[in-house]
Amino acid sequence: MKQIGSESATLVSGPTSSLVGVIGLIALGFLVSLAFGTPAVAGIVTPFAVWLVWGLTRDRGRRCRVTVSLDREIAEEGEVVMATAVVECDPSWERVICEIRVPGGIVIENPPARFAIEPAHEGRGMATVPLRCARWGTHEIGPTTVTARNVFGLFLGRGVASNSPILRVYPSTVQLRARLATARTQASVGNQRSRQHGDGFEFADLRPYMPGDRPHRINWRATARRADPYVTLQHPEQNSDVILFVDSAADVTLGANGTLACAGRAAAAMARAHIAARDRVGLIAFGGVLRWLAPGMGTRHLYRVLDTLLDTSVVASYTWPRLEVLPLRTLPLGALIVALTPLTDPRTVRTLVNLHGRGHEVVVIEIDPEPFTSVGVNPADVLTQRIWRLYRSARRHRIWELGIPLVQWDPSQPLDGAIAELNQLRQRSWRTLA
Repeated sequence: MKQIGSESATLVSGPTSSLVGVIGLIALGFLVSLAFGTPAVAGIVTPFAVWLVWGLTRDRGRRCRVTVSLDREIAEEGEVVMATAVVECDPSWERVICEIRVPGGIVIENPPARFAIEPAHEGRGMATVPLRCARWGTHEIGPTTVTARNVFGLFLGRGVASNSPILRVYPSTVQLRARLATARTQASVGNQRSRQHGDGFEFADLRPYMPGDRPHRINWRATARRADPYVTLQHPEQNSDVILFVDSAADVTLGANGTLACAGRAAAAMARAHIAARDRVGLIAFGGVLRWLAPGMGTRHLYRVLDTLLDTSVVASYTWPRLEVLPLRTLPLGALIVALTPLTDPRTVRTLVNLHGRGHEVVVIEIDPEPFTSVGVNPADVLTQRIWRLYRSARRHRIWELGIPLVQWDPSQPLDGAIAELNQLRQRSWRTLA
């Protein structure tokens, strides 16, 4: 068990209703004894008075240390992380109630997150709570509210352990059977077939032998058939640059899920698929705060992409970021920009049009936001939804008119279908480029 965070909570004690009731009972007993001259009544309440004095004279310590520990600080969506709360307090506290506040992306497996710990004689106790990771992101587990009860039940202490552990949840692993093929490749070796001719494994064409051609490239079968020497041309296997453009300008959510959560899962799946194919992958999170990561390859770079994705969230800002602040190596020439957006913000559309105008190859995967909306039955809500659909349709047609491939993706369906449809839409433009 790795201890992630701990904090000593100083409890502020106050009287309980039991203390007020006992004092009132003792006072009433002595008043009745004095008023009616009945010592028996005083004898009845005397043991309560002795018990009260004993409880008041005992040391009422305020020390209470709450340590919240997680079995790991990195998890994946759907996994269960065990959170353990260890209480170390003064022996005068008999019962300690802890309540751990969890964010929206974390679900308590056995609710509620409020549990009681009864420390032993040395003042130590512990309890374990299972936490299920419902959404990727960086989650703060806490703060922890502490409520302790005195041994005699006369005093109640309250405090807050403000130091909270951080849990980093990566998007769920989705194995893609298809990936986007790029029209342009780079010079490095990879698994992407280049449209150019060079040394490779896949047959491209035949041409007559020219001085300087290597002898091992001579196609002896074609040479014998045509009586002139011919050489074989091949397609080299090279890598490509893929930039994942995640729209964080707005998030249409319903519960713990939403368009940004689906965009993050799709970006993580595409990053894994392209890095496994030896492509270079970069990331741009476009929203109130602009985040970017230059293209790279390898397992270590994959986790850089995921860590940058975890810090992506919707941030309100009066200023809108400009792509001119991006380093030149973030958007290399010939890179394929894959935009994951619900098309709910017009500024994102203008940015994609701007990238297309600069000569970059842009494709758009529109994440359908309607599964994450709830519409009422009154006419005003229905009319609002129709207007919202018209605005999104106008943005979609504007992208189509510029020749930018766009497909709509329902998050309840596999991502492979949207990728295959994008590849089909881009085949005609490839032939034009060739």
